Amino acid sequence: YIFKQDSYNLASNTVRFSLGFKMKDGSMLKDCFTYKFCIYTLCELKEAMLEAGFNSAGVWIATKDEANNSDNDSSEEDGNKDELGGFTEMNSAMEMPHSFNAYVVGVKLPRSK
Repeated sequence: YIFKQDSYNLASNTVRFSLGFKMKDGSMLKDCFTYKFCIYTLCELKEAMLEAGFNSAGVWIATKDEANNSDNDSSEEDGNKDELGGFTEMNSAMEMPHSFNAYVVGVKLPRSK
């Protein structure tokens, strides 16, 4: 399959992707599916969760540990060279890594009687 970014609109913060297929005989099926997404920042997602009624919201990220992925690392031999490390809670003083996965987590406490 071929997944490509077709456009990005900086003013509306939207992006358009398309999915196509290259067949074994060399023929192409272009833009079989198109997707348009609005891109939200992590802060916007946290704010939306608080506005929706969550008691708290946090961001947890996992980054690729560059120090443990050198050319002679054993994890590369196992096919795991691109694995991410454990999750840590993101704070405002963190420098954003080049590559990361993030979870935005909301906590809703039960109402007291």
